[in-house]
Amino acid sequence: MVPQLFIAKSRWCAPGISLEAEERHYLRNVLRLNSGDKVIISDGAGQKRWAVIRLLDKKSGILTPAKDLPPDKVESGLEVTLIQCLPRASKMDLIVQKATELGVTTISPIVSARSFKPADPKTGEKWFVRWHKIAEEAARQSGRRFIPRILPIATLDSWCAAANTPETVERSMDLVFWEEDRAESLRDIERSMGGLKKIRIMIGPEGGLAEHEVDHARSCGFRAVTLGHRILRTETAAIAAIAIVQYCWENMSGSQ
Repeated sequence: MVPQLFIAKSRWCAPGISLEAEERHYLRNVLRLNSGDKVIISDGAGQKRWAVIRLLDKKSGILTPAKDLPPDKVESGLEVTLIQCLPRASKMDLIVQKATELGVTTISPIVSARSFKPADPKTGEKWFVRWHKIAEEAARQSGRRFIPRILPIATLDSWCAAANTPETVERSMDLVFWEEDRAESLRDIERSMGGLKKIRIMIGPEGGLAEHEVDHARSCGFRAVTLGHRILRTETAAIAAIAIVQYCWENMSGSQ
């Protein structure tokens, strides 16, 4: 697979793209590439282009952009938003990485009754910067055209209040995964629902969602659903839920 770099579109205009130190390190020391090798550059918003390494050494690097790449099927036709109640920092890092690899469009970190929370606004800002970097690296590794959008940290109540509006996208669904609900499974929903275009999935924190929180989510249009009889860790639940909904509805929605 040809390696990919995310480079802002504003840098594509010059005849040669001057590489920053981190980009040079990635190509030269991690991938062991040399002058003459091909790479793919992406603007992170859907456009990709071939480029050739014209110069690459410890102090400088230049790429020569070439022709645009045609559309591919890397991105799913299913728009997936992960609403993740905050676990410990290292677990959230893993969730952001794997959710990106699995094709989510948006990641919304939220604070619920039993979740972790940043000690102060500066801590939250540091987490946000780290998550964006992790998402960019995972999108680069998996060859995606888009870097998932990461929303600012919000409370569960404020998120539900903002989300409690009529859905404008046809064939959409909101799900909250809760280990206490055994009435409905994803298999039941798949059988009853046709192809979806948009889905939002809410995953509880390490201590799980409280019953009143699930009731509140239900009042905002979410359907409570189980992932099975076993109790999963929050990071496992997030990864499993995304993979399952992509399997159930991605092909029906059509890839872009």
